[in-house]
Amino acid sequence: VEQTVLSQAEGYAVISGCKLLDPAVGTHIALATEYGVQEESLLALLEALEEGGMLEKVDGIRLDDLSTLYLDYDGRFTVKLPYGADYGFKMMALRSYLAEDAIQDNMTGTFDMQTDEDETYFKPNVR
Repeated sequence: VEQTVLSQAEGYAVISGCKLLDPAVGTHIALATEYGVQEESLLALLEALEEGGMLEKVDGIRLDDLSTLYLDYDGRFTVKLPYGADYGFKMMALRSYLAEDAIQDNMTGTFDMQTDEDETYFKPNVR
């Protein structure tokens, strides 16, 4: 049974750093009570990603850090986000940054979007 669930979940983003209650493909996400802030932020982020047409490029979402939510995106980028942010706005800003000529097709790196302000910092990975 576990192998069937894993094969059905292939190709979808991996959510880590939290404890799911009764996980099953096709059911709503429910986290243990102690992960209330993470659950609220995760659901809001997933909604913003879906509304922005970005969900299919999400590789993973990591909730193990209690101060920063990490989004692994497009096989190339890590996006650092605060919990409880306006994720619709943050994802709109990310799309805008990714469309800029400064972000080339071969670049990898980290977008730091943890501030409450409109600032985003990009740190490219050094090869």
